[in-house]
Amino acid sequence: MLFNSLPYLIFLPALLLVYYTCPKPWRWLVIFTGSCFFYMQFVPKYILILFFIILIDYATARLMDRSTGFYKKFWFLLSLVSNILLLCVFKYADFILQNFFDVVHWIGWNTNATPSFNLLLPIGLSFHTFQSMSYTIEVYQGRQKAETHLGYFANYVLFFPQMVAGPIERYSRLGEALKYPKLLNYESIRSSLWLICFGLFIKMCIADNLAPCVDALYAKEHLSMLEAWSAVGFFSIQIYADFFGYSTIAIGSARLLGVSIMDNFKSPYRAASLTEFWSRWHISLSTWFRDYLYIPLGGNKNSKTGWILSILLVFSLSGLWHGASWTFLVWGLLHGLARIFEGRTTSNNYSFTRMLTTFLTVSLFWVFFRASSFNKASSILVSCFSFQNNLNSNIALNKAFLWALLMIPVEWFLNQQRFDQRMQEQPKWLQWGIMLSILYALTAYGGTQALPFIYFQF
Repeated sequence: MLFNSLPYLIFLPALLLVYYTCPKPWRWLVIFTGSCFFYMQFVPKYILILFFIILIDYATARLMDRSTGFYKKFWFLLSLVSNILLLCVFKYADFILQNFFDVVHWIGWNTNATPSFNLLLPIGLSFHTFQSMSYTIEVYQGRQKAETHLGYFANYVLFFPQMVAGPIERYSRLGEALKYPKLLNYESIRSSLWLICFGLFIKMCIADNLAPCVDALYAKEHLSMLEAWSAVGFFSIQIYADFFGYSTIAIGSARLLGVSIMDNFKSPYRAASLTEFWSRWHISLSTWFRDYLYIPLGGNKNSKTGWILSILLVFSLSGLWHGASWTFLVWGLLHGLARIFEGRTTSNNYSFTRMLTTFLTVSLFWVFFRASSFNKASSILVSCFSFQNNLNSNIALNKAFLWALLMIPVEWFLNQQRFDQRMQEQPKWLQWGIMLSILYALTAYGGTQALPFIYFQF
């Protein structure tokens, strides 16, 4: 079930009706049932994978709370290995097998066709495992008490607004919010509806109108310089609008249940450095790697060599987290090398030139994220700087260019704040004007086909 689909627009009000007419002690069961129903609209049997994650991490956390020394470490490692192994089997098994047989063929051993597991990747598995792992890590480190109520912990892993594409929440925040939801009032309903409508607009009108053009450009064998730069710029805007739109709808949906989830974006393309970009983009993933990998490796306290190695490791794993492909690894390594080039500390001096340089760098790196192969990525990058190419294009770029440009006034209006916060600062007439414009755009340009969110595949 997609946020930008008619079934979800029926599912959400129906769930809210049952939730608020149900006695408070049993509302957790409404969220659990609704979340299971929501997830099972994709591949029903894969709900068993999430049940496995829930049961193993719930049990090991309880056992860690009762254990010390070797036994506490044993239960912790059992939880980590179970989550990582599950992720490796479904996400990386074919990638590892393919590369193993590539090496076998390279050294000259004759084999039959390369075998393949052909496992379908469960929706949002990377998000589920990282979120559940953060809980067991916090319990092991003594910063979080193990949850004794299995239903509350299940809802933490399954909570439908953020279950398939984040943000990756900590139990101290989301778990407690689910146990003690806030009371719903007029202001929270209004701001929730603002967020849902705005998120749908960003996704359906900007991201989805850029998607066909981006697909056509990346499918084309030879690109002119104009087409190559269009492919770079359009995808940069598309992936931001797509993921930002999802996160905004998720926040609005959760607020209708009295639950607050974190902001995952803070105008990342206004960053003046790569370091600043990663403090504004996919914030929940950046802080996960910072808290559970970078800092334990020594962080900024490392020697120069140790610091460089830890940066490369963190960004390499971040790349592979996004996908089982060498192009994702290179994407992560490029960000790591750029981060090393900036140094341990970066200047806070803001300038339009620094912002533009950062945006262009990030956009060029996105080519490896989007391209299906190194050949495709290198072809696009070479075309960007092949001035002898014809600037004419046989792909209609004008409309896509206008949708991409629309992100400029959107970002100017947000001013690094959340949409509902900015709306509350506006006079009533402007609030009505903005919302009517958004509703008109959704009706006129939102399209009839519900396109999936890009991050669903991770």
